[in-house]
Parts: sequence; C-alpha cells; structure tokens
Amino acid sequence: MEYALSLTEYSTKYDVSVSTLRRKIKKSAILNKMIEGKYFLPDLEYRKLSQKNTSPPSKKIEVDTAPPQELESKKIKSPREYEGEDLEPLLEVKFVEKVVEPTQELTSTKKEVESVVELKEAFRMVLSEKENQITTLKAYIADLQTLNRVLESELERLELVEKKSKTSFYEVDFE
Repeated sequence: MEYALSLTEYSTKYDVSVSTLRRKIKKSAILNKMIEGKYFLPDLEYRKLSQKNTSPPSKKIEVDTAPPQELESKKIKSPREYEGEDLEPLLEVKFVEKVVEPTQELTSTKKEVESVVELKEAFRMVLSEKENQITTLKAYIADLQTLNRVLESELERLELVEKKSKTSFYEVDFE
C-alpha cells in the first residue's frame, strides 16, 4: 500500500478536516505512516481508511539520566543574594537515538518510569532556579536603568553649570 497523500492533500480530496485526521491518527484509528516528521495517508476513501493502524513505530529515543539522587529542598534566594555568583547550567541532558526493530516490543519498566519522574523533578527544579535568575537579572537591569538616568541628569546639570561659569567669566565689567 502506498502512502502518497499528505494530511492537507487528503483533507482537500476527501473533504475531511485536518484536525479530524490528526485526532484519528493520535488514536491509531486510521492507516497512516510518518515520513520525515510528516504524516501520509493512502489514497483510500475515508471509511476504508478508518481501520486499525498497522504500521509499527520505527524509532525510540532514550534519555540517559544521572543515577538517582535524593532531592534536597533548597531555600530560594532573593535576587540580591545572587550577586557575584556565576549563573551556570544546573543540569546537562544527553539524548541518545536508538533504532528499534519493528518486531521488538516497546514496554516501559518501572525503573524507566522512575527515571522519567526524577528527570521531570530535576527539570522543574532547574526551571525554578532559572526563573529566580531571570528575576535577579531584571532587578539588576532596573537598577542600572535608574543609575543611568541619574548620571545623565547629573551630566546635564554639570554642563549647564560649566556653561554658566564660562559666560559669567567673560561678562565681567572692568570699569
């Protein structure tokens, strides 16, 4: 069977909405094949297409995680407490692509599920830390903008004082 029509092409030809096709693909209720990140459908009427999807997944992406660690609760610092600290990444994630044969069964073990939960918690903590860093940087930016305005107004004042002193020096009457 040839999977020749993209979702929009099929939608136009058979008068079925793209969102309906995507919903049916998500439920594995219609025949489809993903090629280079796009779904393709066979050139069949919609009622014939609405059979159980028989094309197995061809790839699985695994995430290597660090060994389980106890997550300690951290006191959230105020933006001023970050002053002078290097803001470095807290977590490094490495993705490994592994080709899975169509005959292999894709099951998740309890250990894999626990690793995903730990990874999710680690990402949540990193996100929280990054939000604190963003807040700190916004406070620094506001402080610098205020300082800049003060220095610019002081510069203008000094330029006026200098200008007045030059003109008053030349206007002295020597009679």
